[in-house]
Amino acid sequence: MTFPRTILILALCILLLSLAAPAALAQKIGSIEGQVLHAEDGPMAGIPVRLEHFDGMTLVDSSTTETDGEGQFAFTDLLLGEDQIYIARVVYDDVEYSSGMLVVTDIDPAQTVTLNIAGTTEDDSFIVLERVHLIVQPLADAVQIGEMLILSNYGDAGYVGSSLPDGTVATIRVQLPPDAEQVSFESGELGERFVEIEGGIADTRSVPPGRSVDQIVFSYILPAQTDSWTLEYEFEYPVNALNVLVARAGWELVSDDLVFESAMGSDASNFLNYTGGDIAAGETLILQFRPGDVDVSTARSVEMPAEMPAPIKSVQGVLLWIALGLALALLVALASYPIWRKETSSETVGE
Repeated sequence: MTFPRTILILALCILLLSLAAPAALAQKIGSIEGQVLHAEDGPMAGIPVRLEHFDGMTLVDSSTTETDGEGQFAFTDLLLGEDQIYIARVVYDDVEYSSGMLVVTDIDPAQTVTLNIAGTTEDDSFIVLERVHLIVQPLADAVQIGEMLILSNYGDAGYVGSSLPDGTVATIRVQLPPDAEQVSFESGELGERFVEIEGGIADTRSVPPGRSVDQIVFSYILPAQTDSWTLEYEFEYPVNALNVLVARAGWELVSDDLVFESAMGSDASNFLNYTGGDIAAGETLILQFRPGDVDVSTARSVEMPAEMPAPIKSVQGVLLWIALGLALALLVALASYPIWRKETSSETVGE
C-alpha cells in the first residue's frame, strides 16, 4: 500500500509543478531595451549597463550586460507589476547616469530608454540646488536640523569636482553652522561618500547632467538656543526653491527671504511651512527665531499621514517622509520630490 501511495503523491506533485510553472513563467515576460549614446561620439559599444530591480522600495536583484556594436542593450524575462521597479545605470568617466524608474506591466511590458552620456568638467557654474528643504525641531536640550538638497546640473557634461589639499576629489560643497555637531547622513558615514571640509562638508559623488539628478540628505544637532536666536546659511550654489519646516514650539520664524505658506501635520498644526526661492550663489539666508506663534487660522492647512511607516526612524527618514507627504498633498509650491536618484519616468537621460 505504501508504494502506490508514494507514486500517487509524486504524480500529484509533478502535476502541480507543471501547472504552476507556466503561471510563473507568464509573470516574467517584461523587457527593457535601450541604447547608450555619447553626446559627441554617438553609440557606445562595450559599455556595462546595470539593471537594478526593486520590489517597492527594496532592492531585490541586480544584473549587468554590455552594449553591442550599436550601443544597444536588452534585459528580458522581467517580472511585471506596478510595484516592480527597474533602474538602468551606466558609469562613464566616474560619472553615473541613470534611466530613472521604469515599470513593466501586462499593459506595457516593453520599455525603451536611451542613456545619454557625456564628457566631464570641473566647472561647477551649472550646478543648481533645485530645491532645499530644512526641518527645524527642538529636542530636550538641543535643536535638530534636517536638510534635503535636490541637485541639478544644467550643463552638458558631468561635474566631477576638484581636488582638496589632501587629494580627495570633492564635488558638492555644503556649509554648516559653526556649532553643528553629530552630523549624520542618509547613506554612509562622514569619511565615506561625504568628507569634512573647512566650514562644512563635501560630497564626493559626481553629478551627471540633468534636472533633479541626485539628492543629499543629512542632519545635525545645534546646542540649546535662547528664546531668540539666529541661523545663517550661505549657499555655494543658486537655490531655485526653498522651504523651511519649523516644529511648532513657541517660535516665530522671521526672514526677509521667506513667507509663511501653510500649517501641516496630523492636526494641521505640527509644522509651520515657510517658502522662498531664487537665492543667488554666495547669498546668505538669515533665519531669525523669536518667541511667538503664527496665526494659522488663515493658512492653508495640509494634512499629513497620521502615522509614519515603521522603517522610518532616523531624522533623515522623517525628512524624506515629510517631503513625500508634501508631494502627496499636492502643494503647489512643493510639487516634486525625487526620493530616488532620478525622477520617475521613462524619458531619455540628459535631455
